[in-house]
Amino acid sequence: MAAELALSLVVTPIVEMATKKVCSLIIEEFDTTFDDKKVEEKLDNTSTRIKAVLKDAADDAEEILDEFSTELHSLKIRGKQRVSKLKKEFDGRINKILTILD
Repeated sequence: MAAELALSLVVTPIVEMATKKVCSLIIEEFDTTFDDKKVEEKLDNTSTRIKAVLKDAADDAEEILDEFSTELHSLKIRGKQRVSKLKKEFDGRINKILTILD
């Protein structure tokens, strides 16, 4: 569930950005020439640039998800430590009350 939320918050905007960039690059490349050989070269260059943009986007998304996962794990550990501390304090207080009642 948390991973799905992270994907929707992180990956979707990155993919949208990459798609816009790809479209922009394609339009830019085709706008400059219609010579078949030049078009083929431009398509090769554009393809390389598209792959680089998408790889960067995927790497960024993976890094963000890793950081999210690490932070979530850290929060869980701190939460368990806090609960354990509160339980010890509660047990100590209960023991004091039981001692007084004896």
